[in-house]
Amino acid sequence: MNNKKQTTEERRAMFEKAALQVKKRLEANKDTIAKIIEEIKEEKYEGHTPDEWIVEQGANGDTLVSSFHPNENGLQTDIALVYSCDKTHKQTQADAQLIADAPLLLAEVKRLRKALQEFKEGSR
Repeated sequence: MNNKKQTTEERRAMFEKAALQVKKRLEANKDTIAKIIEEIKEEKYEGHTPDEWIVEQGANGDTLVSSFHPNENGLQTDIALVYSCDKTHKQTQADAQLIADAPLLLAEVKRLRKALQEFKEGSR
């Protein structure tokens, strides 16, 4: 039992050391991080199609990014048609997935912006 407790304490010490290193890196790079986060203007994206965006193959083989959120006609919302730019369609699929992940990326920017603000307020 003593061995297990020691292992838990060693793990805790390891995580605390790692957390301190992350905090130091954030502190050293906070201006750069803040600049990048600030450059993304959230208001540009207000009113975007809500809900999850998905990548799917259209009836004629086109790659579509769409959402099940109904448009004004009650139909599925098509967000983007991604044209194939390579023979394997690997790049096309990657581009489509990047577009489909845009709402998730925007949510992460908002989370990071909030965390950065809390970090700044806590370090005063």
